[in-house]
Amino acid sequence: MNYLLLKAVVEELAQNLTGHRVDQIFYLDKLSILLNFFHPKFGESYLYLSASNDFAAIFITESSLFASKMTTPFLNSCQNFLLGKRLFKIEVPPWERNVCLEFLDPKTAEKVYLFLEIMGKHSNLLLVNQDFIIVDAIKRYGENQSRYREVLPGKPYIPPPKPEAFLLNNLTLETFLRLFIQSPNLTLGDFFKRHIIGLGTFLLKEVFFLTNLKADTPCKELSTQQIEELYATLISLVNKNPMPVLYFNDNIPFYPAPFELKSLKDFVKQPGSPCEVSAQYYLYHRYRREFDSLTLTLKNAINKKLKNLQERIVELKAKIKEYENAQEFKNFGDLLLAFQHQVAKGSSRVKLQNWDGTPIEISLDPAKSPIENAELFYKKYQKAKKGLNIAQTQLQITQEELEYYKTLQFQVEDARSLEDLEEIKQELGIDNNPKSKKLKKTPPNFLTFTTSNGNKVYVGKNNWQNDYLTFKVAKDNDLWFHAKNIPGAHVILKCEKVPDEQSILEAAVIAATFSRARFGKKIPVDYTLRKYVHKPVGAKPGFVIYQHEKTIFVDPNLKLLQTRLPGFTTGKP
Repeated sequence: MNYLLLKAVVEELAQNLTGHRVDQIFYLDKLSILLNFFHPKFGESYLYLSASNDFAAIFITESSLFASKMTTPFLNSCQNFLLGKRLFKIEVPPWERNVCLEFLDPKTAEKVYLFLEIMGKHSNLLLVNQDFIIVDAIKRYGENQSRYREVLPGKPYIPPPKPEAFLLNNLTLETFLRLFIQSPNLTLGDFFKRHIIGLGTFLLKEVFFLTNLKADTPCKELSTQQIEELYATLISLVNKNPMPVLYFNDNIPFYPAPFELKSLKDFVKQPGSPCEVSAQYYLYHRYRREFDSLTLTLKNAINKKLKNLQERIVELKAKIKEYENAQEFKNFGDLLLAFQHQVAKGSSRVKLQNWDGTPIEISLDPAKSPIENAELFYKKYQKAKKGLNIAQTQLQITQEELEYYKTLQFQVEDARSLEDLEEIKQELGIDNNPKSKKLKKTPPNFLTFTTSNGNKVYVGKNNWQNDYLTFKVAKDNDLWFHAKNIPGAHVILKCEKVPDEQSILEAAVIAATFSRARFGKKIPVDYTLRKYVHKPVGAKPGFVIYQHEKTIFVDPNLKLLQTRLPGFTTGKP
Protein backbone atom coordinates (compact mmCIF):
# COMPACT_ATOMS: atom_id res chain seq x y z
CA MET A 1 0.00 0.00 0.00
CA ASN A 2 1.80 3.14 -1.17
CA TYR A 3 2.14 6.01 1.27
CA LEU A 4 0.05 8.57 -0.62
CA LEU A 5 -2.93 6.21 -0.84
CA LEU A 6 -2.42 5.14 2.78
CA LYS A 7 -2.42 8.77 3.89
CA ALA A 8 -5.68 9.38 2.00
CA VAL A 9 -7.22 6.26 3.60
CA VAL A 10 -6.18 7.42 7.08
CA GLU A 11 -7.72 10.85 6.46
CA GLU A 12 -10.97 9.18 5.33
CA LEU A 13 -10.96 6.93 8.40
CA ALA A 14 -10.35 9.88 10.71
CA GLN A 15 -13.33 11.66 9.18
CA ASN A 16 -15.69 8.66 9.23
CA LEU A 17 -14.72 6.59 12.29
CA THR A 18 -13.48 8.99 14.95
CA GLY A 19 -15.74 8.66 18.00
CA HIS A 20 -17.17 5.30 16.91
CA ARG A 21 -17.28 2.43 19.40
CA VAL A 22 -15.67 -0.98 18.83
CA ASP A 23 -18.54 -3.48 19.08
CA GLN A 24 -17.04 -6.71 17.72
CA ILE A 25 -13.71 -8.02 16.49
CA PHE A 26 -13.51 -10.86 13.98
CA TYR A 27 -10.80 -13.27 12.88
CA LEU A 28 -10.16 -13.21 9.13
CA ASP A 29 -6.92 -15.19 8.94
CA LYS A 30 -3.74 -15.54 10.97
CA LEU A 31 -2.56 -12.09 9.82
CA SER A 32 -5.83 -10.17 9.45
CA ILE A 33 -8.69 -8.97 11.66
CA LEU A 34 -11.91 -7.00 11.19
CA LEU A 35 -13.10 -4.34 13.63
CA ASN A 36 -16.84 -3.77 13.78
CA PHE A 37 -17.54 -0.15 14.80
CA PHE A 38 -20.91 1.27 15.83
CA HIS A 39 -22.22 4.81 16.11
CA PRO A 40 -25.85 5.56 17.10
CA LYS A 41 -26.12 8.12 14.32
CA PHE A 42 -24.16 6.43 11.52
CA GLY A 43 -24.69 2.75 12.30
CA GLU A 44 -22.15 -0.02 11.68
CA SER A 45 -18.80 0.12 9.91
CA TYR A 46 -16.19 -2.59 9.32
CA LEU A 47 -12.47 -1.78 9.41
CA TYR A 48 -10.16 -4.25 7.68
CA LEU A 49 -6.60 -4.53 9.03
CA SER A 50 -4.05 -6.94 7.59
CA ALA A 51 -0.35 -7.51 8.21
CA SER A 52 -0.08 -9.84 5.23
CA ASN A 53 3.39 -10.02 3.71
CA ASP A 54 2.13 -9.15 0.23
CA PHE A 55 -1.13 -7.31 0.85
CA ALA A 56 -0.87 -5.46 4.17
CA ALA A 57 -3.60 -2.82 4.22
CA ILE A 58 -6.22 -0.87 6.14
CA PHE A 59 -9.60 0.35 4.87
CA ILE A 60 -13.34 0.41 5.53
CA THR A 61 -15.25 -2.46 3.96
CA GLU A 62 -18.99 -2.92 3.63
CA SER A 63 -19.56 -6.17 5.51
CA SER A 64 -18.08 -9.04 7.51
CA LEU A 65 -17.98 -11.23 4.40
CA PHE A 66 -14.75 -13.02 5.31
CA ALA A 67 -15.32 -13.18 9.08
CA SER A 68 -14.79 -16.49 10.88
CA LYS A 69 -15.51 -17.87 14.35
CA MET A 70 -11.85 -18.82 14.72
CA THR A 71 -9.87 -17.26 17.54
CA THR A 72 -6.20 -16.62 18.34
CA PRO A 73 -4.31 -15.20 21.37
CA PHE A 74 -3.94 -11.89 19.51
CA LEU A 75 -7.65 -11.73 18.73
CA ASN A 76 -8.47 -12.48 22.38
CA SER A 77 -6.16 -9.67 23.50
CA CYS A 78 -7.80 -7.24 21.08
CA GLN A 79 -11.25 -8.23 22.34
CA ASN A 80 -10.18 -7.79 25.97
CA PHE A 81 -8.61 -4.36 25.41
CA LEU A 82 -10.61 -2.79 22.56
CA LEU A 83 -14.26 -3.83 22.91
CA GLY A 84 -16.36 -0.91 24.13
CA LYS A 85 -13.63 1.65 23.50
CA ARG A 86 -13.97 4.50 21.01
CA LEU A 87 -11.58 5.47 18.26
CA PHE A 88 -10.09 8.74 19.50
CA LYS A 89 -7.48 9.40 16.85
CA ILE A 90 -5.88 7.80 13.78
CA GLU A 91 -2.74 9.10 12.15
CA VAL A 92 0.29 8.12 10.08
CA PRO A 93 3.69 9.91 10.31
CA PRO A 94 4.86 11.75 7.15
CA TRP A 95 6.19 9.31 4.54
CA GLU A 96 6.10 6.37 6.90
CA ARG A 97 3.64 3.49 6.75
CA ASN A 98 3.11 3.01 10.47
CA VAL A 99 -0.55 3.71 11.20
CA CYS A 100 -1.46 4.45 14.81
CA LEU A 101 -5.07 3.97 15.97
CA GLU A 102 -5.62 5.48 19.42
CA PHE A 103 -8.62 4.19 21.39
CA LEU A 104 -10.13 5.73 24.51
CA ASP A 105 -12.26 4.18 27.24
CA PRO A 106 -15.17 6.66 27.70
CA LYS A 107 -15.54 5.71 31.38
CA THR A 108 -11.93 5.58 32.62
CA ALA A 109 -10.18 7.68 29.93
CA GLU A 110 -7.71 4.80 29.62
CA LYS A 111 -5.93 4.70 26.27
CA VAL A 112 -4.86 1.74 24.16
CA TYR A 113 -3.13 1.75 20.78
CA LEU A 114 -3.26 -0.44 17.71
CA PHE A 115 -0.27 -0.05 15.38
CA LEU A 116 -0.36 -1.33 11.79
CA GLU A 117 3.18 -1.40 10.44
CA ILE A 118 3.17 -1.88 6.65
CA MET A 119 6.65 -3.10 5.76
CA GLY A 120 6.35 -5.97 3.28
CA LYS A 121 7.32 -9.29 4.87
CA HIS A 122 8.01 -7.41 8.14
CA SER A 123 4.46 -6.01 8.34
CA ASN A 124 2.88 -6.34 11.76
CA LEU A 125 -0.15 -5.46 13.84
CA LEU A 126 0.55 -4.63 17.49
CA LEU A 127 -1.69 -3.92 20.49
CA VAL A 128 -0.02 -1.51 22.92
CA ASN A 129 -1.24 -0.14 26.27
CA GLN A 130 -1.14 3.49 27.39
CA ASP A 131 2.33 2.99 28.90
CA PHE A 132 3.53 1.85 25.48
CA ILE A 133 4.06 -1.72 26.63
CA ILE A 134 3.20 -4.39 24.06
CA VAL A 135 0.08 -6.34 24.99
CA ASP A 136 0.36 -8.65 22.00
CA ALA A 137 1.28 -8.74 18.32
CA ILE A 138 -0.06 -10.66 15.36
CA LYS A 139 3.58 -11.58 14.61
CA ARG A 140 5.72 -12.19 17.67
CA TYR A 141 9.51 -12.35 17.56
CA GLY A 142 12.36 -12.09 20.06
CA GLU A 143 15.99 -11.07 20.01
CA ASN A 144 16.91 -14.16 17.99
CA GLN A 145 14.86 -12.84 15.06
CA SER A 146 15.65 -9.12 15.41
CA ARG A 147 18.62 -7.27 16.86
CA TYR A 148 16.71 -3.98 16.74
CA ARG A 149 13.68 -4.82 18.90
CA GLU A 150 11.68 -7.58 20.50
CA VAL A 151 7.99 -7.81 19.67
CA LEU A 152 6.66 -9.82 22.61
CA PRO A 153 3.98 -9.25 25.27
CA GLY A 154 5.39 -7.20 28.14
CA LYS A 155 8.19 -5.60 26.11
CA PRO A 156 8.34 -1.84 25.46
CA TYR A 157 6.96 -0.78 22.11
CA ILE A 158 9.73 0.51 19.85
CA PRO A 159 8.65 1.93 16.47
CA PRO A 160 10.15 0.37 13.32
CA PRO A 161 13.69 1.51 12.51
CA LYS A 162 14.05 4.70 10.53
CA PRO A 163 15.27 4.16 6.97
CA GLU A 164 18.72 5.36 6.00
CA ALA A 165 17.32 6.88 2.82
CA PHE A 166 15.74 10.33 2.79
CA LEU A 167 12.01 10.71 3.40
CA LEU A 168 10.41 12.95 0.79
CA ASN A 169 9.16 15.43 3.36
CA ASN A 170 12.80 16.13 4.33
CA LEU A 171 14.17 16.28 0.81
CA THR A 172 15.36 19.73 -0.33
CA LEU A 173 16.65 20.67 -3.77
CA GLU A 174 20.09 21.26 -2.29
CA THR A 175 20.16 17.77 -0.78
CA PHE A 176 18.83 16.28 -4.02
CA LEU A 177 21.63 17.91 -6.06
CA ARG A 178 24.27 16.80 -3.56
CA LEU A 179 23.08 13.21 -3.69
CA PHE A 180 23.39 13.22 -7.48
CA ILE A 181 26.96 14.54 -7.27
CA GLN A 182 27.79 11.74 -4.81
CA SER A 183 26.25 9.03 -7.03
CA PRO A 184 27.68 9.44 -10.55
CA ASN A 185 27.88 5.70 -11.24
CA LEU A 186 24.36 4.84 -10.15
CA THR A 187 21.45 4.57 -12.55
CA LEU A 188 18.37 6.67 -11.79
CA GLY A 189 16.50 3.57 -10.63
CA ASP A 190 19.28 2.59 -8.22
CA PHE A 191 19.62 6.21 -7.09
CA PHE A 192 16.01 6.38 -5.92
CA LYS A 193 16.19 2.91 -4.41
CA ARG A 194 19.23 3.86 -2.33
CA HIS A 195 18.53 7.47 -1.38
CA ILE A 196 14.79 8.18 -1.55
CA ILE A 197 12.03 6.27 0.19
CA GLY A 198 8.26 6.33 -0.06
CA LEU A 199 7.48 6.52 -3.76
CA GLY A 200 6.94 2.94 -4.75
CA THR A 201 7.41 1.39 -8.18
CA PHE A 202 4.48 2.92 -10.06
CA LEU A 203 4.87 6.48 -8.76
CA LEU A 204 8.57 6.34 -9.61
CA LYS A 205 7.69 5.20 -13.13
CA GLU A 206 5.31 8.15 -13.32
CA VAL A 207 8.12 10.54 -12.40
CA PHE A 208 10.35 9.09 -15.13
CA PHE A 209 7.46 9.19 -17.62
CA LEU A 210 6.72 12.86 -16.91
CA THR A 211 10.41 13.84 -17.20
CA ASN A 212 11.08 11.65 -20.24
CA LEU A 213 13.84 9.80 -18.38
CA LYS A 214 14.56 6.10 -17.96
CA ALA A 215 15.38 4.06 -14.88
CA ASP A 216 18.62 2.76 -16.44
CA THR A 217 19.93 6.26 -17.26
CA PRO A 218 23.25 6.90 -15.39
CA CYS A 219 23.06 9.82 -12.94
CA LYS A 220 26.23 11.37 -14.38
CA GLU A 221 24.49 11.94 -17.72
CA LEU A 222 21.93 14.34 -16.23
CA SER A 223 22.52 18.08 -16.40
CA THR A 224 21.82 20.36 -13.44
CA GLN A 225 18.71 21.60 -15.23
CA GLN A 226 17.43 18.04 -15.70
CA ILE A 227 18.06 17.25 -12.04
CA GLU A 228 16.16 20.39 -11.00
CA GLU A 229 13.26 19.47 -13.33
CA LEU A 230 13.26 15.95 -11.90
CA TYR A 231 13.07 17.35 -8.36
CA ALA A 232 10.29 19.79 -9.27
CA THR A 233 8.27 16.99 -10.94
CA LEU A 234 8.81 14.75 -7.93
CA ILE A 235 7.66 17.36 -5.41
CA SER A 236 4.72 18.41 -7.58
CA LEU A 237 3.58 14.80 -7.87
CA VAL A 238 3.72 13.98 -4.17
CA ASN A 239 1.88 17.19 -3.29
CA LYS A 240 -1.10 16.48 -5.57
CA ASN A 241 -4.50 16.24 -3.94
CA PRO A 242 -5.55 12.61 -3.69
CA MET A 243 -8.22 11.51 -6.17
CA PRO A 244 -7.79 7.72 -6.04
CA VAL A 245 -8.35 5.50 -9.05
CA LEU A 246 -8.10 1.74 -9.45
CA TYR A 247 -6.39 0.53 -12.61
CA PHE A 248 -7.37 -2.75 -14.26
CA ASN A 249 -5.44 -5.12 -16.50
CA ASP A 250 -7.68 -7.62 -18.35
CA ASN A 251 -10.51 -6.89 -15.87
CA ILE A 252 -8.26 -7.71 -12.90
CA PRO A 253 -7.50 -4.98 -10.33
CA PHE A 254 -3.97 -3.99 -11.18
CA TYR A 255 -2.89 -0.94 -9.13
CA PRO A 256 -4.64 1.30 -6.58
CA ALA A 257 -3.25 4.76 -7.34
CA PRO A 258 -3.66 7.90 -5.20
CA PHE A 259 -4.49 9.84 -8.39
CA GLU A 260 -4.49 9.35 -12.15
CA LEU A 261 -1.11 8.40 -13.63
CA LYS A 262 -0.28 9.40 -17.17
CA SER A 263 2.11 6.47 -17.43
CA LEU A 264 -0.92 4.15 -17.07
CA LYS A 265 -3.13 5.99 -19.55
CA ASP A 266 -3.67 2.81 -21.62
CA PHE A 267 -5.22 0.90 -18.70
CA VAL A 268 -8.88 0.91 -17.74
CA LYS A 269 -9.44 2.94 -14.58
CA GLN A 270 -12.21 3.37 -12.04
CA PRO A 271 -12.34 6.29 -9.62
CA GLY A 272 -13.45 5.95 -6.00
CA SER A 273 -12.82 7.03 -2.45
CA PRO A 274 -9.50 5.91 -0.88
CA CYS A 275 -11.25 3.11 1.02
CA GLU A 276 -13.35 2.03 -1.99
CA VAL A 277 -10.30 1.75 -4.24
CA SER A 278 -8.29 -0.06 -1.54
CA ALA A 279 -11.11 -2.45 -0.66
CA GLN A 280 -11.74 -3.44 -4.27
CA TYR A 281 -8.05 -4.08 -4.91
CA TYR A 282 -7.03 -5.81 -1.70
CA LEU A 283 -10.19 -7.87 -1.21
CA TYR A 284 -9.97 -9.14 -4.78
CA HIS A 285 -6.37 -10.25 -4.32
CA ARG A 286 -7.13 -11.65 -0.89
CA TYR A 287 -9.97 -13.69 -2.41
CA ARG A 288 -7.75 -14.76 -5.30
CA ARG A 289 -4.98 -15.82 -2.89
CA GLU A 290 -7.39 -17.89 -0.78
CA PHE A 291 -8.94 -19.37 -3.91
CA ASP A 292 -5.55 -20.37 -5.38
CA SER A 293 -4.32 -21.74 -2.05
CA LEU A 294 -7.42 -23.87 -1.48
CA THR A 295 -7.35 -25.06 -5.10
CA LEU A 296 -3.76 -26.24 -4.63
CA THR A 297 -4.63 -27.95 -1.33
CA LEU A 298 -7.54 -29.81 -2.88
CA LYS A 299 -5.60 -30.76 -6.01
CA ASN A 300 -2.76 -32.17 -3.92
CA ALA A 301 -5.15 -34.17 -1.73
CA ILE A 302 -7.07 -35.53 -4.73
CA ASN A 303 -3.94 -36.31 -6.76
CA LYS A 304 -2.48 -38.22 -3.81
CA LYS A 305 -5.68 -40.22 -3.50
CA LEU A 306 -5.77 -40.88 -7.27
CA LYS A 307 -2.20 -42.15 -7.18
CA ASN A 308 -3.00 -44.50 -4.29
CA LEU A 309 -6.12 -45.80 -6.05
CA GLN A 310 -4.29 -46.36 -9.33
CA GLU A 311 -1.56 -48.30 -7.50
CA ARG A 312 -4.24 -50.31 -5.70
CA ILE A 313 -5.90 -51.18 -9.02
CA VAL A 314 -2.57 -52.47 -10.39
CA GLU A 315 -2.14 -54.63 -7.27
CA LEU A 316 -5.68 -56.01 -7.47
CA LYS A 317 -5.35 -56.82 -11.16
CA ALA A 318 -2.13 -58.71 -10.41
CA LYS A 319 -3.90 -60.63 -7.63
CA ILE A 320 -6.81 -61.47 -9.91
CA LYS A 321 -4.42 -62.74 -12.55
CA GLU A 322 -2.75 -64.90 -9.92
CA TYR A 323 -6.05 -66.15 -8.54
CA GLU A 324 -7.33 -66.95 -12.03
CA ASN A 325 -4.68 -69.70 -12.09
CA ALA A 326 -6.42 -71.35 -9.13
CA GLN A 327 -7.78 -74.12 -11.36
CA GLU A 328 -4.20 -75.32 -11.71
CA PHE A 329 -4.02 -76.05 -7.94
CA LYS A 330 -7.13 -78.24 -8.18
CA ASN A 331 -5.63 -80.03 -11.17
CA PHE A 332 -2.44 -80.76 -9.21
CA GLY A 333 -4.48 -82.23 -6.35
CA ASP A 334 -6.52 -84.40 -8.72
CA LEU A 335 -3.38 -85.75 -10.42
CA LEU A 336 -1.68 -86.54 -7.11
CA LEU A 337 -4.69 -88.51 -5.91
CA ALA A 338 -5.06 -90.35 -9.22
CA PHE A 339 -1.36 -91.23 -9.55
CA GLN A 340 -0.23 -91.32 -5.94
CA HIS A 341 1.40 -94.70 -6.48
CA GLN A 342 3.85 -93.01 -8.88
CA VAL A 343 5.06 -90.53 -6.22
CA ALA A 344 8.14 -91.72 -4.38
CA LYS A 345 8.24 -91.06 -0.63
CA GLY A 346 10.14 -87.89 0.31
CA SER A 347 10.08 -86.48 -3.23
CA SER A 348 10.25 -82.68 -3.66
CA ARG A 349 9.13 -82.85 -7.31
CA VAL A 350 7.29 -85.35 -9.43
CA LYS A 351 6.62 -85.67 -13.18
CA LEU A 352 3.17 -86.98 -14.10
CA GLN A 353 1.10 -87.27 -17.26
CA ASN A 354 -1.60 -84.57 -17.48
CA TRP A 355 -5.14 -85.40 -18.56
CA ASP A 356 -4.40 -84.33 -22.11
CA GLY A 357 -1.36 -86.62 -22.27
CA THR A 358 1.27 -83.89 -21.90
CA PRO A 359 3.90 -84.23 -19.16
CA ILE A 360 3.61 -81.94 -16.12
CA GLU A 361 5.94 -81.34 -13.18
CA ILE A 362 4.53 -80.67 -9.70
CA SER A 363 6.45 -79.27 -6.72
CA LEU A 364 5.84 -81.17 -3.45
CA ASP A 365 6.47 -80.89 0.26
CA PRO A 366 8.86 -83.84 0.82
CA ALA A 367 7.73 -84.17 4.44
CA LYS A 368 4.17 -84.95 3.39
CA SER A 369 2.51 -87.88 1.67
CA PRO A 370 0.93 -87.61 -1.82
CA ILE A 371 -2.53 -87.39 -0.25
CA GLU A 372 -1.41 -84.63 2.15
CA ASN A 373 0.18 -82.73 -0.73
CA ALA A 374 -3.06 -83.07 -2.67
CA GLU A 375 -4.97 -81.64 0.29
CA LEU A 376 -2.56 -78.67 0.35
CA PHE A 377 -3.32 -77.96 -3.32
CA TYR A 378 -7.07 -78.18 -2.66
CA LYS A 379 -6.72 -75.68 0.19
CA LYS A 380 -4.78 -73.32 -2.11
CA TYR A 381 -7.50 -73.75 -4.71
CA GLN A 382 -10.28 -72.85 -2.25
CA LYS A 383 -8.30 -69.88 -0.91
CA ALA A 384 -7.56 -68.62 -4.41
CA LYS A 385 -11.17 -69.08 -5.48
CA LYS A 386 -12.39 -67.08 -2.48
CA GLY A 387 -9.63 -64.50 -2.98
CA LEU A 388 -10.63 -64.07 -6.61
CA ASN A 389 -14.18 -63.10 -5.64
CA ILE A 390 -12.91 -60.69 -2.98
CA ALA A 391 -10.33 -59.14 -5.33
CA GLN A 392 -12.89 -58.68 -8.11
CA THR A 393 -15.29 -56.98 -5.68
CA GLN A 394 -12.49 -54.76 -4.35
CA LEU A 395 -11.42 -53.90 -7.89
CA GLN A 396 -14.94 -52.77 -8.78
CA ILE A 397 -15.17 -50.65 -5.61
CA THR A 398 -11.73 -49.16 -6.21
CA GLN A 399 -12.52 -48.33 -9.83
CA GLU A 400 -15.75 -46.62 -8.76
CA GLU A 401 -13.82 -44.65 -6.16
CA LEU A 402 -11.26 -43.71 -8.81
CA GLU A 403 -14.04 -42.31 -11.00
CA TYR A 404 -15.42 -40.43 -8.01
CA TYR A 405 -12.07 -38.73 -7.38
CA LYS A 406 -11.65 -37.99 -11.08
CA THR A 407 -15.00 -36.21 -10.88
CA LEU A 408 -13.80 -34.25 -7.87
CA GLN A 409 -10.60 -33.42 -9.71
CA PHE A 410 -12.64 -31.97 -12.58
CA GLN A 411 -14.86 -30.01 -10.19
CA VAL A 412 -11.85 -28.44 -8.48
CA GLU A 413 -10.32 -27.49 -11.83
CA ASP A 414 -13.66 -26.08 -12.95
CA ALA A 415 -14.54 -24.19 -9.75
CA ARG A 416 -14.89 -20.42 -10.04
CA SER A 417 -15.76 -19.46 -6.47
CA LEU A 418 -14.32 -20.01 -3.01
CA GLU A 419 -17.70 -21.26 -1.82
CA ASP A 420 -17.64 -24.09 -4.40
CA LEU A 421 -14.17 -25.11 -3.22
CA GLU A 422 -15.19 -24.98 0.45
CA GLU A 423 -18.03 -27.41 -0.27
CA ILE A 424 -15.61 -29.81 -1.96
CA LYS A 425 -13.16 -29.43 0.92
CA GLN A 426 -15.81 -30.40 3.44
CA GLU A 427 -17.00 -33.25 1.22
CA LEU A 428 -13.45 -34.63 1.25
CA GLY A 429 -13.35 -34.30 5.03
CA ILE A 430 -9.93 -32.65 5.06
CA ASP A 431 -11.09 -29.75 7.26
CA ASN A 432 -10.40 -30.92 10.81
CA ASN A 433 -11.29 -27.62 12.44
CA PRO A 434 -14.52 -28.11 14.41
CA LYS A 435 -15.22 -24.37 14.34
CA SER A 436 -15.19 -24.07 10.57
CA LYS A 437 -18.49 -23.53 8.85
CA LYS A 438 -20.44 -26.61 7.82
CA LEU A 439 -21.99 -27.30 4.45
CA LYS A 440 -24.73 -24.85 3.67
CA LYS A 441 -28.24 -25.86 4.63
CA THR A 442 -29.79 -23.18 2.44
CA PRO A 443 -30.31 -23.83 -1.28
CA PRO A 444 -27.10 -23.29 -3.24
CA ASN A 445 -26.68 -20.83 -6.08
CA PHE A 446 -26.82 -22.88 -9.25
CA LEU A 447 -25.70 -21.72 -12.65
CA THR A 448 -28.92 -20.78 -14.41
CA PHE A 449 -29.68 -20.57 -18.12
CA THR A 450 -32.80 -19.94 -20.16
CA THR A 451 -33.34 -21.80 -23.44
CA SER A 452 -34.42 -19.96 -26.57
CA ASN A 453 -37.97 -21.19 -25.88
CA GLY A 454 -38.01 -19.91 -22.31
CA ASN A 455 -37.27 -23.10 -20.33
CA LYS A 456 -35.03 -22.82 -17.27
CA VAL A 457 -31.86 -24.94 -17.11
CA TYR A 458 -29.94 -25.41 -13.84
CA VAL A 459 -26.35 -26.64 -13.51
CA GLY A 460 -24.70 -28.09 -10.38
CA LYS A 461 -21.11 -26.99 -9.70
CA ASN A 462 -19.98 -29.80 -7.37
CA ASN A 463 -21.22 -33.09 -5.94
CA TRP A 464 -23.21 -31.53 -3.12
CA GLN A 465 -24.96 -29.17 -5.54
CA ASN A 466 -25.52 -32.03 -8.01
CA ASP A 467 -27.29 -34.11 -5.34
CA TYR A 468 -29.31 -31.14 -4.14
CA LEU A 469 -30.31 -30.16 -7.68
CA THR A 470 -31.26 -33.67 -8.77
CA PHE A 471 -33.10 -34.87 -5.68
CA LYS A 472 -34.45 -31.72 -3.99
CA VAL A 473 -35.02 -29.21 -6.77
CA ALA A 474 -35.92 -31.30 -9.83
CA LYS A 475 -39.41 -32.75 -10.16
CA ASP A 476 -40.19 -36.21 -11.51
CA ASN A 477 -41.08 -34.96 -14.99
CA ASP A 478 -38.09 -32.62 -15.36
CA LEU A 479 -35.33 -33.86 -17.66
CA TRP A 480 -31.95 -34.82 -16.21
CA PHE A 481 -28.79 -34.55 -18.37
CA HIS A 482 -25.18 -35.71 -17.93
CA ALA A 483 -22.24 -36.21 -20.28
CA LYS A 484 -22.07 -39.98 -20.89
CA ASN A 485 -19.34 -41.70 -18.82
CA ILE A 486 -17.52 -38.36 -18.42
CA PRO A 487 -17.03 -36.29 -15.24
CA GLY A 488 -19.35 -33.32 -15.38
CA ALA A 489 -22.29 -31.44 -13.92
CA HIS A 490 -25.83 -32.65 -13.32
CA VAL A 491 -28.08 -30.52 -15.53
CA ILE A 492 -31.83 -30.13 -15.06
CA LEU A 493 -34.23 -28.88 -17.74
CA LYS A 494 -37.38 -27.67 -15.99
CA CYS A 495 -40.45 -28.98 -17.80
CA GLU A 496 -43.89 -27.52 -17.12
CA LYS A 497 -45.08 -29.44 -20.20
CA VAL A 498 -43.57 -31.83 -22.72
CA PRO A 499 -40.20 -30.25 -23.63
CA ASP A 500 -39.52 -29.24 -27.22
CA GLU A 501 -36.59 -30.67 -29.17
CA GLN A 502 -34.74 -27.34 -29.29
CA SER A 503 -34.75 -27.00 -25.47
CA ILE A 504 -33.51 -30.61 -25.15
CA LEU A 505 -30.72 -29.86 -27.61
CA GLU A 506 -29.69 -26.68 -25.77
CA ALA A 507 -29.73 -28.42 -22.35
CA ALA A 508 -27.55 -31.19 -23.81
CA VAL A 509 -25.09 -28.57 -25.10
CA ILE A 510 -24.95 -27.09 -21.59
CA ALA A 511 -24.28 -30.54 -20.09
CA ALA A 512 -21.47 -31.18 -22.60
CA THR A 513 -19.99 -27.74 -21.98
CA PHE A 514 -19.89 -28.23 -18.21
CA SER A 515 -18.08 -31.54 -18.47
CA ARG A 516 -14.48 -32.57 -18.85
CA ALA A 517 -15.13 -33.13 -22.57
CA ARG A 518 -15.93 -29.47 -23.22
CA PHE A 519 -13.07 -29.04 -25.71
CA GLY A 520 -14.17 -32.00 -27.84
CA LYS A 521 -16.70 -32.50 -30.60
CA LYS A 522 -19.80 -34.70 -30.84
CA ILE A 523 -19.95 -35.35 -27.09
CA PRO A 524 -22.48 -38.03 -26.04
CA VAL A 525 -24.96 -36.71 -23.48
CA ASP A 526 -27.47 -38.98 -21.74
CA TYR A 527 -30.84 -37.62 -20.69
CA THR A 528 -33.87 -39.12 -18.99
CA LEU A 529 -36.77 -38.12 -16.78
CA ARG A 530 -35.67 -37.23 -13.29
CA LYS A 531 -37.92 -39.99 -11.84
CA TYR A 532 -35.64 -42.55 -13.50
CA VAL A 533 -32.53 -41.23 -11.70
CA HIS A 534 -31.72 -42.92 -8.37
CA LYS A 535 -29.01 -42.76 -5.76
CA PRO A 536 -27.87 -46.16 -4.39
CA VAL A 537 -27.83 -46.54 -0.61
CA GLY A 538 -24.41 -45.56 0.71
CA ALA A 539 -23.26 -44.08 -2.63
CA LYS A 540 -20.79 -41.22 -2.61
CA PRO A 541 -22.00 -37.65 -3.23
CA GLY A 542 -22.84 -37.00 -6.85
CA PHE A 543 -23.08 -40.70 -7.81
CA VAL A 544 -26.36 -41.83 -9.39
CA ILE A 545 -27.73 -44.62 -11.54
CA TYR A 546 -30.36 -44.06 -14.21
CA GLN A 547 -32.40 -45.89 -16.80
CA HIS A 548 -34.67 -45.31 -19.84
CA GLU A 549 -32.09 -42.83 -21.06
CA LYS A 550 -31.61 -41.47 -24.55
CA THR A 551 -28.28 -40.30 -25.92
CA ILE A 552 -27.73 -37.19 -28.01
CA PHE A 553 -24.42 -36.09 -29.57
CA VAL A 554 -23.67 -32.37 -29.36
CA ASP A 555 -20.82 -29.88 -29.68
CA PRO A 556 -20.04 -27.88 -26.50
CA ASN A 557 -20.44 -24.08 -26.57
CA LEU A 558 -17.47 -22.53 -24.77
CA LYS A 559 -19.12 -19.10 -24.71
CA LEU A 560 -21.39 -20.46 -21.96
CA LEU A 561 -18.34 -20.60 -19.66
CA GLN A 562 -18.35 -16.79 -19.48
CA THR A 563 -21.17 -17.07 -16.97
CA ARG A 564 -18.59 -18.41 -14.51
CA LEU A 565 -16.32 -15.39 -14.67
CA PRO A 566 -16.13 -12.98 -11.69
CA GLY A 567 -18.96 -10.49 -11.81
CA PHE A 568 -21.59 -12.81 -13.25
CA THR A 569 -24.33 -13.87 -10.88
CA THR A 570 -25.89 -17.24 -10.28
CA GLY A 571 -29.40 -17.93 -9.15
CA LYS A 572 -31.70 -20.12 -7.09
CA PRO A 573 -34.69 -21.95 -8.56
